[in-house]
Amino acid sequence: MLPLFSCLFENLYRMKQESIKSEILKISRELKPEEINNFIKSTDLYFTLFPLNKYIARRIRKLVSQFDIEDRFAKPAEIIFDLNFQLNIQLRNTLFQYLLVHELRIANIAGLLEGADDQSKRKSFNKLSADEEWIEYIFEKYKYLEHRLEVNVSNLLQHLENILCRIDTDWKEIQYFIDQENEKITKIDLFLGDAHQHGQSVSKISFKSRSILYKPRNQNLEECLISLLDFIKHQGEDITIKIPNFINRDHYAWVEHVSNTEVATLEEINDFYTIHGQALALFYILGTVDIIGDNVIAVGKHPTIIDLECLLSRHAPIDRSSAFTNYFEESVTSTGVLPTLNIGDNLERDYFGGALHARGSEKIKTNVWNSLEGMDITVSAKEVFRVAADDEKHLPVFKGKKYGITEEYLEYLLKGFSKTINFIYLHKQEITEYILNSGLFSRVPFRILTHPTAVYDKLSRSFLIPEAFKSLAKEREVKSMLKRTFSFNTKAINSAIVTSISAQFKEGDIPYFYTYHDSKHLYTSGNQVAVKNHFIKSKDSIEGILDRLKYLDKQTIDSQLRIIEGTCNFYFHIKFGKYDISDQTRYINFPKQDLPKTDLLSGVKIIADHYMSKMFKIEEEINWLGKTTNQKDQRYEFTPLSYDMYDGTLGISFFLLYASKYIKESGYFEVAEKIFLSSKKVFREQYLNGFFKQLTSNEKKGLPVSPLYYPSSILYMMEHFSAFDKKYVDQEFIDLYIQFINSVLEENQNWDILMGQAGLLELLINLNDDPNFPNFDELIIKIVNRIVSNGTSFPNQSVAWSYTNMVTNEIDKYFGGYAHGTAGIALVLAKAQAVLKKEKIEESIAGALNYDRQLFDENKKRWKDMREPERNWDSISWCHGSTGIALSRVYLSEYRADPMLVDEVKYAVNNILNGKTESDCLCHGRGSDYEVLSLCASYLRDKKLQEKVTSKLHALNKNILSNSYQMVYGDGNKMEMLGLFTGLCGIGYVLLRHYDWENVPSVISNESSNLNYRTAHQI
Repeated sequence: MLPLFSCLFENLYRMKQESIKSEILKISRELKPEEINNFIKSTDLYFTLFPLNKYIARRIRKLVSQFDIEDRFAKPAEIIFDLNFQLNIQLRNTLFQYLLVHELRIANIAGLLEGADDQSKRKSFNKLSADEEWIEYIFEKYKYLEHRLEVNVSNLLQHLENILCRIDTDWKEIQYFIDQENEKITKIDLFLGDAHQHGQSVSKISFKSRSILYKPRNQNLEECLISLLDFIKHQGEDITIKIPNFINRDHYAWVEHVSNTEVATLEEINDFYTIHGQALALFYILGTVDIIGDNVIAVGKHPTIIDLECLLSRHAPIDRSSAFTNYFEESVTSTGVLPTLNIGDNLERDYFGGALHARGSEKIKTNVWNSLEGMDITVSAKEVFRVAADDEKHLPVFKGKKYGITEEYLEYLLKGFSKTINFIYLHKQEITEYILNSGLFSRVPFRILTHPTAVYDKLSRSFLIPEAFKSLAKEREVKSMLKRTFSFNTKAINSAIVTSISAQFKEGDIPYFYTYHDSKHLYTSGNQVAVKNHFIKSKDSIEGILDRLKYLDKQTIDSQLRIIEGTCNFYFHIKFGKYDISDQTRYINFPKQDLPKTDLLSGVKIIADHYMSKMFKIEEEINWLGKTTNQKDQRYEFTPLSYDMYDGTLGISFFLLYASKYIKESGYFEVAEKIFLSSKKVFREQYLNGFFKQLTSNEKKGLPVSPLYYPSSILYMMEHFSAFDKKYVDQEFIDLYIQFINSVLEENQNWDILMGQAGLLELLINLNDDPNFPNFDELIIKIVNRIVSNGTSFPNQSVAWSYTNMVTNEIDKYFGGYAHGTAGIALVLAKAQAVLKKEKIEESIAGALNYDRQLFDENKKRWKDMREPERNWDSISWCHGSTGIALSRVYLSEYRADPMLVDEVKYAVNNILNGKTESDCLCHGRGSDYEVLSLCASYLRDKKLQEKVTSKLHALNKNILSNSYQMVYGDGNKMEMLGLFTGLCGIGYVLLRHYDWENVPSVISNESSNLNYRTAHQI
């Protein structure tokens, strides 16, 4: 029979048949006992329905009978049996596995299963689940099971039918393609990849001597890249990446099955990474994404790209507001080639994605459903290897050893990138004309990754639990999980995408979206519009390519090279210990300058100039790239800085603003101002676009609201800029900010100075002293009442406030100390009491001091660190321990006559002088020690202590001036961190503070330009 008519015949048969439920029940009634007994002996088919198994077998036999299988298949009966087995296992994995385990448990509790052990009971359950009455029960209990089963089975059979039809149609070309005219098919592996678009998946067709892949999409994108590579080669640049050979059709393709083969010599590994760098340059220009290890195979010295469905890209309408964030996200990092931290199965960024490094040694956390291991559904988080150690096909191999990216091979990657990107720069006019005149990418669909696809693993399970077959209301859960995969600065997730993702899961598909270069819509299966006008505000893919070509210049090339190098160095740091505390390499190298060698301001200038030389300026926005902490999960990453004061751009703005006061005509003020203005713009756009309205109660609970974090950091910096010019006071921003704070305050559970309401309270009290700002009394009273009423009572009339973990939002600790605990909260409440004079406030102050003092070890004369039970020692830092406690006690003396304060300050000073601190940062290192010791020296009138601090400070400054300084950053390592409290500009601030002690505000005390603490500026 002709292939076309065989396909039509099967479709007509499908239209006439009864429902799948009726068919299964009919088979169940006809089953003979010996058939069931034979079935339950097969342990490979646990948790599949035997009547369904028979139904699928009948359908397959009916289907394959339309083809000349004797001429095509080596052993038809074995292949047909195997196809039936694969379809049943696929249904188990994508539909039944949790539901049937759940029902097994119910049957076991009800005493319906025979046997003493799990294996016997599973066999007994297979027999029970073949019973007609039980099948009626299961369809009645789970009202959406019948529809989902119908759709899933139909899709899987359609996938098989498509393959068989297309084998029949293309048989002679397939034989010619594999160069084996007489070979027959020995096996068909149906499900090598995720199922998309109604159950379609990459499949492998095996012959005796070789195999080919069936791909349910055409290779038009591959043809486009081949044409472009040929054109570039004709212009003079040969980029020798490989693309497997293929037979292309309108809606599918037959593709060469390539293998990971060895390089001829070790030197060819250098060539491999050079070629990778060349390809990276081209992919950057094209806007290609998803060139990850799964989509690359190293064939000798040639990276071979086996999937180019994301060769083009369109950026979804994510409200970044930040020009530099957009710039970074559209940089070389977006290609997927470089090692960047990715979201894994447990929705944690716990592994490096990319196409350059070895993945076999990486462990990730994953939720393991123990559905096939016992009598119950259980879930446990386990650390597992991400891939098998020998499954590193994307890496070059020599004599059996795989070679991932190293510092040595990075040089070749950079060399290849530089070579090709500079060639493109010199020939961008010719390449532009070729793309415009050739119609190269016209109406070629390409996949859109709307978010990290790792979330699909977790989401797919939520559609397989028993409850999912009783109700279709899963959109809320989908939206919640998707939201966790996005970064902080995004707008609300499109509800149409959520609906489409849910619908695709219910059909057994992994969600799939695509578009065309000139379309504004986002499409899904069958060319249906999933989201209308999804790209209404974004350029089409060809416009994006032409723009990247148009604006490609030496500065852009340098920026991309810096991003490649920084991203890879961050990977080396995390995986191989580069920059760790024992690394003797000196990574900071200041340029030589003719400056006074004894002047602290000289050290300030060197550090400030270092920041000026490393900054990126995109449009009117200033930012830096570096190792920083992601606010959502508190993990380090190599990205643009946030707008926080703590370790973001506004902290650098503070440093440069005050540096500009003493170092004229430096450009520092202009940079500081641009940072401030752009942060204000971002907040305004986010607020008006409704971003903050999508915050959940749980997110509001742990949201930082102190002046050290965005957006309160903007208000803090507004006050400091207003000291330079009143024009910076922006009433519109203040109004929006107050609305924002009021919208989160009632649910917020952050109480401390560093991140919480105590820090915000201090900011507002300080602003009330500034005539340029409105009165904040109402908000101040509201916050005071919240802090006072949320303290937890402890023995001996002590009070403490819970610490909210920013990642888990769990409340389980009560700290002393300044930045996170009772020492800081007591101080801020004392400032409030000086204005409000309320008895309840006084009780909280006394209770907080009592709690703080109960943590003092009389024997060791130190304060206990309550972060972990086994860490009950004094951290001797600003955030925890003696340094912050000394700070708080000195300031508290301005508000209270407390005879214990002087002794406590002396104990703290002794601890600081004799303590061991590895970091130099302000937060938990030596940086804050200099300021706090100077503060204590003044308070105690201790000239020797001041001389000691001055000596240490000038030694530090001398190291900076002689280019021999190597900072240990806030994470205890030597990879540069740029933030104020964790990085180098914190040291610059310390020098500046001591250069003009009387007039530079104390940022570690949240001071405004009005210098709110008298004792902070006494000499």
